[in-house]
Amino acid sequence: KKNLKKNKRIFFFKITKKEYSSFENLSKDRSLIHSNKKFCIKNKFKDKVVYGGLLTAKLSNVLSKTINGNHAISVSWNINFYKPIYIGDKIKMVMEKYNYFRSKKFMKKEIMIYKNKIKIASIKVVVKILD
Repeated sequence: KKNLKKNKRIFFFKITKKEYSSFENLSKDRSLIHSNKKFCIKNKFKDKVVYGGLLTAKLSNVLSKTINGNHAISVSWNINFYKPIYIGDKIKMVMEKYNYFRSKKFMKKEIMIYKNKIKIASIKVVVKILD
């Protein structure tokens, strides 16, 4: 049974060159879609595509700010990507659902990611609230 439902929350961010390079060095992912602009253009992308993991890192930051990150742990992420994100894109993150199941201490969020009013990703997250 749903014990709590709140209105949507909206956050804005962009992926910087510095963040992209840091994540590239951390992940060691050198796949062509992330590292070779010529390859990307040949395959109908306008530039190197931002790592999906970098988007989830941004989301993790937002979650920690909205649910007291010191007392929660993620247990499930379901992400669908529809369009690419590029370095410098202005991104809008909308949390459209926010449910808390008090008896089990779980919270579910549904997040939509937009670029220029076009949905580029949808994410469903479940977190467990710790004591």
